[in-house]
Amino acid sequence: MSTDFVIELREVTADNWRDCAAVRPRDEQAAFVAPITCYLCLCHYGRIWHPLAVYHEDDVVGFVMWGLDEADGSHWIGGLVIDAAHQGRGLGRATVTALLDRLVRHRERARGRALLSSRQSGSAAIVRAARVPRERRG
Repeated sequence: MSTDFVIELREVTADNWRDCAAVRPRDEQAAFVAPITCYLCLCHYGRIWHPLAVYHEDDVVGFVMWGLDEADGSHWIGGLVIDAAHQGRGLGRATVTALLDRLVRHRERARGRALLSSRQSGSAAIVRAARVPRERRG
């Protein structure tokens, strides 16, 4: 598996939300994530989560969102989906790493924790699968 793919996290806008909504996980992953349109609504109407499009070159290859728990200052990562056609190339790992770097820059309001949200149990396994370096796990 190659891990030298550079990704870019961009704000979801009127120009790219449809590309985000078209992102689909593999069939066997569908129980662990909601449809991207659900996440987009949660971000828009819930006003807690912040959506980001995952780009590789000029293509949207995934979606992720983050939130800040004002009560304890922890950051949350949720809704991470890399499109099935782009999986197996290290893009999920690169997305988590890029988002953690972004959250570090946002850390003045946080207390140094980033937690992963999952629809089902196994969040720790997801982080391990992403092989996030321990110092970035919080």
